[in-house]
Amino acid sequence: MREAEVDSNVISRCRPKRSEQRRSFGKDSDGFKEGQDFVRFESTVSSFSTTATTERLYSLVQHKRKRDAGSAMGDSDDVEDIESTTTLGPPPGCPWMGRRRYSDLPSAPMMLTQELKDFVAYISPTQEEHQVRTYVYQRVCRAVQALWDGAVVEVFGSFETQIYLPTSDIDMVVLRRGNFSAGELHELSRHLKHLKVTEDVECITRTKVPLIKFKENISQLSVDISFNVANGIQGAILTKQYMNTVPGLRPLTILIKHFLKLNRSNEPFHGGIGSFLTMVMVLSFLQMHPMIQSRMLDPEDNLGVLLIEFFELYGFHFNYSEVGIMVADGDANDCGISGTGGAYFPAPPPTDKKKKGSNRKRLGMNALDPNDVNNNIGLGARNIESIRPKFEYAFKHLVQNVESRHRDLENEGEEKRKGNGLQTSLLKNVFWIPDKIMESRRHIESVYYGRHFPNLFASQGH
Repeated sequence: MREAEVDSNVISRCRPKRSEQRRSFGKDSDGFKEGQDFVRFESTVSSFSTTATTERLYSLVQHKRKRDAGSAMGDSDDVEDIESTTTLGPPPGCPWMGRRRYSDLPSAPMMLTQELKDFVAYISPTQEEHQVRTYVYQRVCRAVQALWDGAVVEVFGSFETQIYLPTSDIDMVVLRRGNFSAGELHELSRHLKHLKVTEDVECITRTKVPLIKFKENISQLSVDISFNVANGIQGAILTKQYMNTVPGLRPLTILIKHFLKLNRSNEPFHGGIGSFLTMVMVLSFLQMHPMIQSRMLDPEDNLGVLLIEFFELYGFHFNYSEVGIMVADGDANDCGISGTGGAYFPAPPPTDKKKKGSNRKRLGMNALDPNDVNNNIGLGARNIESIRPKFEYAFKHLVQNVESRHRDLENEGEEKRKGNGLQTSLLKNVFWIPDKIMESRRHIESVYYGRHFPNLFASQGH
């Protein structure tokens, strides 16, 4: 289905119903407002418009404060200057901020964008983390091949695309001719424990995609192994192509993945939004954004406003019950690698399963697999109704943080700004680094520099 072929009745259903619109918040005079149509469709072309909230944010991006010397901030040199201008340090619990002086940037939305870039850089895989994960893959691969001669072990998912978080699982698949029986999965479990790869294995055999889950002994990283399922490999290849060609996709995907993990909403097995679906939702958002479509906006330079718009779209305005997303136009030879080809489509009727204690049918998610448009990858996100309010929360707090910072900058004198060595995080209440991540990173570094895996492999004669 191509964008121009979407039926006009479907387009009208993408708009939020008035009963679904939320009240505005902030000051009535100049506060950011929410509640206007975010997904606006004209004629037969699917796109969405900015609301008063994001129009205000875009205007703040252009707003420049005056220097004492009379020059306007926002010149290209100003952004470069903050690299060498330091402060007393980041606020407690915000290690990604380092010693950068964000207040030298010309506007609050630009400060948010810079802080998000720093957050992504901080949370992204380090050399030590990626090497240790490679060692884990090699160890599992050798164990499997010692048991089943001729079996091939592939690693896929966020490991292959390098958009994983420090505590993310490592996804692997075992491929061979012939099906795997439940007994063979238990046999592999015993084999892994015998080799001391792990101490405990969970076998999940009564599902559509059987798998085993365990924590590798040395790294303490979690591993998921599936069997004879190749679509994850294809998804990783396509994701890597998208990441290399669509500006803004990688940082926004990492941010949403981390946000979902913080809110325990990232596990498809428990009804959450998995890594691949997250990427598809972000890609659809970027493909359908009118200012990006018209090349009026550089996503990499406007991550702050775009993140807020993402939370607004999927938190307040997306009509989950009647609309689905697709990032390819249905042509197997054109999966929209250039960043085009996105569209909305009429979603199938909601599931007959009703929410407990209510006569209303359960809200669902519909998103087509760009590798196979007959595969609805959104069906696993069964808890979208409970995830949606979390997007609303993030939207509200990010807007309030930016608005508050903007007022502070307007009221601060230049001398006060120069003398203030402490930074203010615009991500508070929405993004943070849990202690578990910091502990995992310290452990991974000790494993890497202690050469635990190379020593193990050497002792085994590899």
